[in-house]
Amino acid sequence: MGRVVFHIDFDYFYAQCEEVRKPELKTKPVCVCVFSDRGGDSGAIATANYTARKFGVKSGIPISFAKKRLEQRKDAVFLPVDFEYYEKITEKAMKIMKDNADIFEYVGRDEAYLDVTKRVEEDFTKASHLAQQIKI
Repeated sequence: MGRVVFHIDFDYFYAQCEEVRKPELKTKPVCVCVFSDRGGDSGAIATANYTARKFGVKSGIPISFAKKRLEQRKDAVFLPVDFEYYEKITEKAMKIMKDNADIFEYVGRDEAYLDVTKRVEEDFTKASHLAQQIKI
């Protein structure tokens, strides 16, 4: 008997949360930043959306580097992390996942495993349908 397990991992989670909060950001390069206590642009990129990634912006690079890579994009947005807001989104998303799993394993703020073997009766078509329902 096989098992059906979903691995769910939200891509650029913090930036997606910001796009949910402000839909007008979806067409702009969005960088969510962890600013340091030194002020200015001191700190690192926590995540960036795909628009920003096209310019070489990725998690972990200094904010100042990201700004240089995006200097031609006057609409680039650099936002501070808002962990309280992201946690609220996480709670909602994890509840949806828990409600649709036989066994739920939390991995992190934007990642989980869902064993849905019994729920989908080992049927790939049912599993695919459930995955689409969860995604929505």
